[in-house]
Amino acid sequence: MAPKPDSPRTAMSRWGNGRGKELQNDVVPGLIDPDRVPDVFAEGVASIEMIGATCLRWTLYATHHFGADVEHIVVARIVMPAHMVPTAIKQTTAVLSGQPFIHSVPISAFLS
Repeated sequence: MAPKPDSPRTAMSRWGNGRGKELQNDVVPGLIDPDRVPDVFAEGVASIEMIGATCLRWTLYATHHFGADVEHIVVARIVMPAHMVPTAIKQTTAVLSGQPFIHSVPISAFLS
């Protein structure tokens, strides 16, 4: 019998301490990844909204158990240009299928 996969929370806690080593291989060249940017664990998407004519905002939540009560609490909101969504989907699909992260545009292109 195959081992049971870790729960997402267990995987995040195990992954957290090695974060720098793991990300250094896959970040966009020229990207600065400060260690003070927190990881946020989310279990679902509460909503996706258009912000103006060019951006989308995802509201993410996590489930918290308070005794017998279960609550879904907003843990993050992510805003990104709508035109980047197809690229993000391709990048996510590549990573989920075991391929390396696909770099779309070098970060230096935004610094001029």
